Amino acid sequence: MGVQGLTTIVNKNAAILLKDKDIIKTKLVIDGDSLVYFLYQNRNINLKHGGDYNNYADIIKAFFSALRSNQISPYVVLDGGYETDKRKHETHVQRARERISKSREINSSAETTFAPMLSRLTFLEVIGTMNIPFVVCDFEADHDIATLANAFKCPVLSNDSDFFVYDLIKGYIPLETLFVSESSCIGKVYYAKYMQKVFPGLQISRLPVLAITLGNDYIKRKNLYKFYSTLPDDPSIIDLTVIQRKAIRWSIGASLDDDLSRLEESLPETLRKFVKISLKMYSDTQCFESFDLVQYFSNKDTSTTSKLKERHRTGKIPVCAQNILNLQEIFLLCQVENISRKRSIHRSTLRLRKAIYAMLLGTEETNIFEYDRYGGSLVRFNCTSTSLDRVQMPKYKEITKDHEKIDILCLIFRFENKEVLDDFSGNTKLFVLFLTYWAKHAKPNVDSIYIKSLILCHIVLTARTIVNTKHYHSGNSIDQILLNMHKLCGDKLKNLLRRSEKYFSLDLSNLSMNIVHGFSQYQSCFAFGTYLNQLLGNPIPLLSPQEVFNGTFLHNIYARCKNYEEEKVDRKIKTIFQNNESLGKLYDDLVSAVKKNVNSARWEVKRIPQSVNRSPFTRGSRIFCSNIFSLLRRDVEA
Repeated sequence: MGVQGLTTIVNKNAAILLKDKDIIKTKLVIDGDSLVYFLYQNRNINLKHGGDYNNYADIIKAFFSALRSNQISPYVVLDGGYETDKRKHETHVQRARERISKSREINSSAETTFAPMLSRLTFLEVIGTMNIPFVVCDFEADHDIATLANAFKCPVLSNDSDFFVYDLIKGYIPLETLFVSESSCIGKVYYAKYMQKVFPGLQISRLPVLAITLGNDYIKRKNLYKFYSTLPDDPSIIDLTVIQRKAIRWSIGASLDDDLSRLEESLPETLRKFVKISLKMYSDTQCFESFDLVQYFSNKDTSTTSKLKERHRTGKIPVCAQNILNLQEIFLLCQVENISRKRSIHRSTLRLRKAIYAMLLGTEETNIFEYDRYGGSLVRFNCTSTSLDRVQMPKYKEITKDHEKIDILCLIFRFENKEVLDDFSGNTKLFVLFLTYWAKHAKPNVDSIYIKSLILCHIVLTARTIVNTKHYHSGNSIDQILLNMHKLCGDKLKNLLRRSEKYFSLDLSNLSMNIVHGFSQYQSCFAFGTYLNQLLGNPIPLLSPQEVFNGTFLHNIYARCKNYEEEKVDRKIKTIFQNNESLGKLYDDLVSAVKKNVNSARWEVKRIPQSVNRSPFTRGSRIFCSNIFSLLRRDVEA
């Protein structure tokens, strides 16, 4: 959640409320969702090209390594699905709209940032590899984070203003105040009891009342204006807004029974229940809302007989699965994409999502609401969980053999030449499936240079990892060849990296949103392809975004090669390989595997000049879209 204006109140009184402290030799409960976004947004990682996940992974590793070097034991707690009473539905709608606005700002060259769509997958893969203890709660995690921190007698690390309300035994450290290196860790610690020093009479027990009165994610401030009009002002409280002064004065003197009833009566009937829910969430940190996290972190006992719930809590399936099961809805978050195109990047992955819906809900027709952008607006589209052509989708709980699951994946991804897939090992199979699906379903189409750019990027990022990792173990076809190169002659691999280094430069080519849009479609394929593989029980080992995707590199390679003939593109790429025969053959095999499964008309798309942003629709389809837009508006969330 978040309390409107509370961070401002704290910052204006920071000298009293925030105290510098050395953080060392302690447990630390971390709000995982806050950290996922904070590390991307506040570490100067390029976003404009769609996401540089290898750089993001390096920052995650450095952060947790620094904590451990200061003898800090981190416990990461992440949000689960949405509550079934939809208490935060309006907040989710607003956040989805904000991402559309931020993407529009990037299109207009304005400076803005948000965490791209594969950030959470990258984060979970990195902390899993580092053996950082983590858990995914059943629903929102804030209350359970506070309860766990008090049970562990340690601080909370987050950037959520709700933690200014909880009475935390060892305090709350706002993320932006934490400075951590290999040799030290210093943060500003907040304790709820300090509030009374700033506002005499505002006891800890009244902070939940203040949080409700200021407006939180359950009860928006706009619903409280009628109530504010009945409250007296207190001009003696300086440097705050009228609403903040009124809320503080009322919270100090309010009778919890009589006056809270007056507050409830001023609210719309649908919101009144959230007054008591909010009070309980903020006040009671003795019992966990989801399940006992202390027990979970002690012996990994998830206390559930549900296999799906157990996999949810251990991060082995996407959190959207719970929202699809419980609420029949999903938010398709806007990425860095060409907003001038009416339909979003997620248009290309409808087939994958329908397979996911069928696995979770069955193939009998069930309505699922998809929140996605249409132009620059958030629209609610209606989708159904029906069976796909020639594919009998198993329920998620049905057990099948791995080779049968791979057959299902090939059918869903429309990969006809399955025997070609057998030529590759490990998660290279998944890489080929993602590329093929993308090439066959991208709207607008992507040509062969997109495919070849991704293959080159995967090889270069893997080479970087091998050079920088002392004990790297082979996991797929690409690993094996690069490891052999490194063992036989490490300088060859380093030379490959030197030849490719310039393509990681932000200034190498002018930004084209058409190019970024094409690669962002691949990210949607990657995300929903990964979710499908997870729900099937990972018959193919997972592929991490950091192994495959650096948006800056991809944009620059495509921009450099976009006017080349196909043969010249191949020669250019193999020059980067220093004409290594094994690597050249692997590249050819990967290209061939995709090409064999893609219609030639799609493989050799006639390219539109990148300086022109053209609509993917014909004139007739644009007229049709304008006619139906009024119908779509019925489903736009007000």
